[in-house]
Amino acid sequence: MPRLHSAAIAAVALAAVILAGPAAAQRPPGAPPGAPPVAPPGGPRGQMTPAMILDEMSKRLNLTAAQKAKIKPVLEDQRNKMKALYNDRSTPNNQKMEKLRAMQTSYQARVKKILTPEQQKKMDQWQAEMRSRFQRGPAGAPGGPPGAPPH
Repeated sequence: MPRLHSAAIAAVALAAVILAGPAAAQRPPGAPPGAPPVAPPGGPRGQMTPAMILDEMSKRLNLTAAQKAKIKPVLEDQRNKMKALYNDRSTPNNQKMEKLRAMQTSYQARVKKILTPEQQKKMDQWQAEMRSRFQRGPAGAPGGPPGAPPH
C-alpha cells in the first residue's frame, strides 16, 4: 500500500481527532499522573466508530434523542467518505488533503445545523481544544501537553 505524504497523514489525523473527539487517547480513571494515555477500544488502531463518536458527542453536548438520530447518519457518511478517500490510490496526496478539508467543513456544517446555538459553541470549543492537543504532540515531546515532563 503506498504511503501517504506526511502532510496528508497529518491532515487525516487531524480530521480523525476532530471527528473522534477528546476520548481518542485519555488516561484511565484513577491512573497516577504521568501514566500513559490509553487508546479507546474500537476499530483498527483504536479508531472510534460512529457510535462511539456519537456517544462522546452526546455526553459533551447533551444531545437529545432526535439530534442523535439525525447526527448518526452524518457520522457514518463521513467515516465512509474518509475511508474511501484513504483507499483511493488514483488521487494524488495533495488533492486528497483538499478533499479531506472540504469533507471536514461539510461534516461540521451538517452537524452544526442539528445543534442548538449553545451546543454549537461547545462543539467549537471542543474542536479548538482537540486541534491544540494535536498540535502540541504526545506527552513529553517538545511542545507536549501542559504538565508533561520536559526532556
